[in-house]
Amino acid sequence: MNQHLLPSLFLLFLTTPLSLINGQGLRDAEGDPVYETTLMPGGPDPGAGWLGQLTTIPAGDEVEGDYIGEMRFTPDGKELWVLHRITNNISVFDWATQSIVQNIEVGMMPMDIAFSNEYAVVPCYSSSEAYIIRLEDYQVAAVVPTAAQPAKARVSRDGSLAVVGCDEPDVAEVIALENLEKQNTISDFPVYLYKFSFITSNPRNSVYYSGFEITPDNNFLVNGAGEEGLRFYDINTGAVVATIPEAGNTGQLALSGDGLRLVAVQAGSDGTAFQADVAGQSLLQQVSLTGMSIYSFYSSPAINFDGSKILVPVGSENTALIDFTTGSYTTVQTGNTPDWVGQSADYQYAIAGDYYLAVIDFETGNIVSSLNGISIQNGAVSPSGNRLAASDPLRYEGVYFYEFEAPGALQQINYQPTGSPLEADVPYSVEFTPDGQRLLVVNALSGTLSVIDVESETLEAILPLGSTEVYQVSITSDSRYALVAKRLENKVAIIDLSQLEVVTEVNSGGSKPDQVFVLPGDAYAYAVNAGSPDRIGVIALDGANSSLESTINIGNTGISWTNYGIRSGLKFTPDGAYAVLAAPFDQAVQFIDLSTHTVVNTLSVEGFPLQLAISEETGLGIFIGVTLKDASAMALIAGAGPNAAVVGSYPCGGNPTRVDYIPGLEQFALTSNDGKSVETFSLEFLSFTDENSYANHTPIAVRYSPAGHQFVVLRSDNTDNFAHWLEVDGFSYALPGLPNHQFGLSPDGEMAAVPLPSLDAVSLLKEATVGWSQKLISLKGDVFRVFPNPVGEKICFQLIDGVELSPPAEILLRNASGQLLFRERLDTPTTAVIQRQTAWPSGLYFYEIRAEGRLLQSGRLMLK
Repeated sequence: MNQHLLPSLFLLFLTTPLSLINGQGLRDAEGDPVYETTLMPGGPDPGAGWLGQLTTIPAGDEVEGDYIGEMRFTPDGKELWVLHRITNNISVFDWATQSIVQNIEVGMMPMDIAFSNEYAVVPCYSSSEAYIIRLEDYQVAAVVPTAAQPAKARVSRDGSLAVVGCDEPDVAEVIALENLEKQNTISDFPVYLYKFSFITSNPRNSVYYSGFEITPDNNFLVNGAGEEGLRFYDINTGAVVATIPEAGNTGQLALSGDGLRLVAVQAGSDGTAFQADVAGQSLLQQVSLTGMSIYSFYSSPAINFDGSKILVPVGSENTALIDFTTGSYTTVQTGNTPDWVGQSADYQYAIAGDYYLAVIDFETGNIVSSLNGISIQNGAVSPSGNRLAASDPLRYEGVYFYEFEAPGALQQINYQPTGSPLEADVPYSVEFTPDGQRLLVVNALSGTLSVIDVESETLEAILPLGSTEVYQVSITSDSRYALVAKRLENKVAIIDLSQLEVVTEVNSGGSKPDQVFVLPGDAYAYAVNAGSPDRIGVIALDGANSSLESTINIGNTGISWTNYGIRSGLKFTPDGAYAVLAAPFDQAVQFIDLSTHTVVNTLSVEGFPLQLAISEETGLGIFIGVTLKDASAMALIAGAGPNAAVVGSYPCGGNPTRVDYIPGLEQFALTSNDGKSVETFSLEFLSFTDENSYANHTPIAVRYSPAGHQFVVLRSDNTDNFAHWLEVDGFSYALPGLPNHQFGLSPDGEMAAVPLPSLDAVSLLKEATVGWSQKLISLKGDVFRVFPNPVGEKICFQLIDGVELSPPAEILLRNASGQLLFRERLDTPTTAVIQRQTAWPSGLYFYEIRAEGRLLQSGRLMLK
């Protein structure tokens, strides 16, 4: 396959604040829309169908580090502090060992970090406060209230002042670090979302805000984010004392090492860089890059010691080294346009980071050392020695460590996940073992496999797979072995579930394998390699002795990035004779003889065939339903193997995503992403005969149990008012976070599990013995009475009479998007009263009660 399979990373240059965009509607480069923002009224009403509740099981341990934000070295360079915007904590890495020595909990959505020799200053965007943390013992020394949406922090060079820029009111809060109190507020101080990015394969995103600087004498703030120009503010009075009008809309600034010069950059086409005299508050030089775009980036410009040169990212030329002394610039071909730039501690070298990481001599403009192969979006350079750390939090939720003590010998020395040494980041797909005793969760971003015991609803293990791109798992029929394709390594991991360890890795037979399927009979597995030329690797299964036996040349498989990735379907016929494979980029469906491992039939199926479902009634014969993404239709194929033939193509709602066969009814059911509907196709009438549309939700997957019970995963289009849902035979169950479409059903159809990539958790639903149509029982009996609901000014949690609970317990509150808003420890868990905070608007929320590392109770709250 070609570049269409690669997860596309989308970057937006912003001059005004932007609500974080949901990237679920993104598609590949076949001319599809970039994203969808459809908001429509209405939605499923649970009503009397609320007969039970889902259990939410964390896919990882309790200390998670999710949505990596800014990272900074401490002033002595001995530690690296990494912020996490959603789990509201900071991971502290020791440089000498590259290991986490502390996790620090802070306020809601920490956005930035700045250091003095004594303190770290952390603005917390959603709780409107700045945490001030002592470096010597990691204790919170003070929490200073700020204006709404604090997003950027700076500390003066002498460490006596901190300034926090706030987005919503556009003010700067000046904090005296001698007494840890707010000194004054400066108004008309622009702060805005400068850069936002998201990726098609998961719901993670990253943000970066416009910057400002404190002059070395502590008398002025400099901010160029507004249209009026580069402004100098008196730090005591807030008055604008000087303006350089030419340098407006300069979202990123940098001070020279000697503090005498300040540079500002206007990004965009015909980009311009400005050099100002700090003492004289005047423009010294401006250099325009005529015909060249300066790209937005996740950092200040890289600057040398006297401020005479800076390095900025540009278009196809990659980077531009601007010389203010001569008023000229030269381009430096670093390999890619970098997302992040910085400078060495001695200001002799610029650093440019993207897929290529380069060390550039400021004096000569030459690249003195470089590496490639690891994507970088953000980074930090140590103030002590030639060391740096970098991250691409959309592809790997961890940190890469580098050193260039000899500038000509840049080298990576380690990489580590943040939060905990082993995490479960972005649960992407789930599968029950055939015996129904375990649930396996593939965590795409951390490259791990979580094993959950279904009966006890507890996490058994997190198994490292040594990859940062894994998507799917297949399991042998005896529940002994699990197989996971490792896309970046061209390997398939074989996991012994009796030992809970990877016992071997087998060559996938091609490149970029992202799916693997165990064949009926467990003798073989097929690894689908999406890299060109597309091949299936035939793996002979024998536990630790498994090996690649042969390969099969196949058609051009593909992916639609709708709903974080829908890949070419591969299904086996009920008699175990053939595999059916969608090859969308060849507009074909292929049949593979499982006895000879050869393609025996290729059918032309126009319209980007992607997902498959096969009928199961042998008396009726075999029919195959195929989603046609580009044609907004379903193709129907009769038969299997050499004699299979296309019956026809039947129009349906736009962008069909998933299809399943309804046992016993001679019907297929299909989800339409654009039509926001589940449509039913009758084999008797050869037409779609029924449609169930949703107003406030998009159905992203439909599946049926052997008994014909329908399961629909519904993604909310308006999380302020409606939760995501798992709908079972028309009854709706709220999901506490954004779901993925690759949910699991147990073989008997009595359990369903939905991966929640935004929460790093899985929701599990079990059927009562009386059946779905009767009463769905709660997975756990309630231990607390939670009231009132709807909530006014406070929420009460009262231990139910007769229930014994060993302390301590913990209460967590999340909003409808899954963001953790509140966490409180209960040392005497009998009654707790939580006062509603002003940052909690009206809408839907979810609570959790935990004790001894287990989830005891969860539910939803409506705040009035």
